[in-house]
Amino acid sequence: MTANMLLQLGAFLAVLLLLVKPLGAYMALVFSDEPNRVHRFGGPIERYLAQLGRGTDRLRRRNTGRWRLADFWSVRLRDSGYHFNHYHGSGWLSSACYIELPPLANGQGWLQFGMPCMPTRPALGPDYFVEPEAGQLVLFPSWMWHGTVPFAAKPGASRLTIAFDVLPR
Repeated sequence: MTANMLLQLGAFLAVLLLLVKPLGAYMALVFSDEPNRVHRFGGPIERYLAQLGRGTDRLRRRNTGRWRLADFWSVRLRDSGYHFNHYHGSGWLSSACYIELPPLANGQGWLQFGMPCMPTRPALGPDYFVEPEAGQLVLFPSWMWHGTVPFAAKPGASRLTIAFDVLPR
């Protein structure tokens, strides 16, 4: 897949545990000569992995400090849009990078973690929320349930995100 093809895919990333400095406009993404490497995402991913460190749990035991992009996609949501709660079974780390956001109020359009997509007894609600900001990248373990809270927007306004999954190398 070429850099132009990846740029055309657009935007969405799922994020938790570590928020990184805003990335700036998505048009400024620059791909390196090394396969599966994105300059703007590479630094934040490597800092996230360094902060995670090594360990015996299922996330940190796979952390070699080296990584590769497994999937890359975008999502544009409009008025009343949301992502149903889900997880990424084939990923290790997932992401959400916010490119464009309408004005959001009272938790609308926020990223939520911990609420499964199926009914449970007792009912399980979200454990953690991230308020999106344009240019923000959120990284989190792919096995975490995540989705978005529905939001209201004016006609023509949208919530544009870039997302990708990362695998260790």
